Amino acid sequence: MLWIIELILILLLLPGCFGEEELIYSLLGEDSVGMSPSDTVNCEFSSDKIELKPGIYEIEVRTNLPQEATMSVKMESGTASFKAVRNNGAFLFGGQREDDFSVYILDKVPEAYINCRVDGAGADVLEGLELYKTRRGNRILLFGAIVIFGVLDFFILFRKSILEGKISRKQQIAFWGVAGGILLAYFPYLTDFLYLGDDGLFQLSRISFLKDTIRQNGTWPIWIQSSWAYGHGYATSLFYSDFFFLIPAFLQLLGFSLMSAYKIFIFIITAATGISAYYCLRKCTGDEYAALAGSLFYLLVPYRLFDIYGRGAIGEALAMVFLPLIGCGMYKLYTEEISEEKYRKYKWYIVWGMSAIVLSHLLTAVMSAVFMAITCAILWRRTFRRRTFMQLLEAVGLVLLISAWFWIPMIYMLSIDQYHVEALNVTFWAEHGNTVSRFFQMIPNTGGMETGEFSANPRHLGAGAFAAGLLYIVWRLKTGERNKECDVLMTLVVAACILSTEYLPWNTIMNIPIAGSIMGVVQFPYRWLSLGSVTMAMFLAFFLLRLKREKGTVKLCVNISMAIAIISGIYQVNDIAFMSTPTWLYNAENMGTVNVSTGEYLLEDTENIFDMYYHEPVAEGGLTYCNYEKNGTNITATIENRTDRECFIEFPLFGYRGYEVRGGKGEGMEPYISNVRGEHGDLRLSVPGGYQGTIEVFYKGFPIFYIAGLISVASIMVIAGWYVGKLRKSSMRHRNNIEG
Repeated sequence: MLWIIELILILLLLPGCFGEEELIYSLLGEDSVGMSPSDTVNCEFSSDKIELKPGIYEIEVRTNLPQEATMSVKMESGTASFKAVRNNGAFLFGGQREDDFSVYILDKVPEAYINCRVDGAGADVLEGLELYKTRRGNRILLFGAIVIFGVLDFFILFRKSILEGKISRKQQIAFWGVAGGILLAYFPYLTDFLYLGDDGLFQLSRISFLKDTIRQNGTWPIWIQSSWAYGHGYATSLFYSDFFFLIPAFLQLLGFSLMSAYKIFIFIITAATGISAYYCLRKCTGDEYAALAGSLFYLLVPYRLFDIYGRGAIGEALAMVFLPLIGCGMYKLYTEEISEEKYRKYKWYIVWGMSAIVLSHLLTAVMSAVFMAITCAILWRRTFRRRTFMQLLEAVGLVLLISAWFWIPMIYMLSIDQYHVEALNVTFWAEHGNTVSRFFQMIPNTGGMETGEFSANPRHLGAGAFAAGLLYIVWRLKTGERNKECDVLMTLVVAACILSTEYLPWNTIMNIPIAGSIMGVVQFPYRWLSLGSVTMAMFLAFFLLRLKREKGTVKLCVNISMAIAIISGIYQVNDIAFMSTPTWLYNAENMGTVNVSTGEYLLEDTENIFDMYYHEPVAEGGLTYCNYEKNGTNITATIENRTDRECFIEFPLFGYRGYEVRGGKGEGMEPYISNVRGEHGDLRLSVPGGYQGTIEVFYKGFPIFYIAGLISVASIMVIAGWYVGKLRKSSMRHRNNIEG
């Protein structure tokens, strides 16, 4: 009955999600309030007063801004209740012809108005401004209802399972413990604002510009995100997979603000991290409490929290969701009986974990491969058992097949052109390495609270982790016992901590052919702590499991160190929530388009993008164009070469390899993409003498892109078919046993 009621409510909400947007108000510069078009510089004007009901609105702006002028547009109200009108407005740069942004009205606003400011031109640069009421609020309501119904149904089934005795008391404690850890780790975002962090603007740009490109093209995968660098398009998606970023992009398309979509994404990452860690540690240890302790440590380790809230390194934090899968797969392959039939399934932890990491953060995938190689070397006798070795090889092959659609185009593009990433890879930033004192820091501070070498960036595993490792050494010396799991894991933790420091001779290492290339790609030494975090979580789980039946000082001290780790995490999230600088960001249109971080994926001949701008095509003398239209990375124009020699025209697109030109009805030879690029690496089109016609320029990529996609799709379909067949055989075997 409950499901029927939920379905009826969803069906009732569904019709309101579709339909035409309602035009509420329109404005021209010449109709503005309190300003004459004759005023030519630094003018400010506003619309009439508008009454607005709660909902999500969109403002569309069209201008003829000259190159030296800028314009800002924002919805404001002097009479609305606190934060009833939520928007950041839009900032239009010189040469920009149009823009749009969302306005979130949370309460009835009797008198709202659209404020415009133009610097360097008059009010007449505003060709048109329209205010629409959208259906996005209804879509958010439907989405919220589905989520609430899902959570409600889950807890009803959870309670039913408890009453039927299917869920033990230990499992209940573990469930609520992990849930509490997830909420605690997410505590800084239980607010109406966010923290940008070091790379926050870059990650937010990835989300917003991915959404824009999907809306323009309507297809995926995407190779070039079109909004970057004043509409020139940046190949982020080619080199840094946006697969999981489809989640916040989809939330924005539903109607959520950029800030809300980002925060929901962070919650999904946090929840998935806790669930993944607990599930994998439970599979490895077989004990709920040991798995709970390890997963809580992993959720609250200072480095992971620093990744999310301090650095804004969402790709790396996303990769940490899947690191426990690799740890679990490696543990099972090296400890389970190789003669059992189920031994073959353990490689799938590695396959799905590593495939997801490749599509999350490629640098973490490289570091994971290094740690797997170290583990194989330490346990070399077991590594070269025939069945173990074959499972590892199969895992590598399956990862390469599943993720082929991403890594093959990336490798191909790196092989045919030069990018800034190649210059960055030879510069290893050793100054970002840790000092020994960091590993003793119990209270990770944020927001400029620094004491000596205890900087505001807690790049370490926490004092609790250090204490637990020290206690393990004491326990081994006291008892003389060995624990192989703890020994291997502690070795990997120590290796990660050493690699994260500034004390290694990085300049010498960089000159070693293979090792130097790996370290150059990683860039920051402290990144190795992501691997240190997962191995430390596994170590804690196994150490606590070993001490489960013991009594004495060592067990008490280990529990105290675990408490220190949790208390340290509580302090850190509290410090983040109250000491970091809050930001309210509802739309990205005032954020700029040049937040490319270190610009690794810019073409080598692309100079400083900060002096770029929106501009029309640049044509060589003797060549003219008209009917020019640009939609993302797609351009159409009618061009005419009035000379008898070959001329060029440069379009406002970065000249990545893979663009194609398609000619319409024209005279003379067809235009083609030149190997020579224009200013800032702009795409240059060579036009034969006497040519006249309409052309279309678009990014198509290369045949190998589509071959790689087919490889991945075929691989996943074969795996799915094999899995379905296996389930059918298992079901038939079970049925035959019952009948027999």
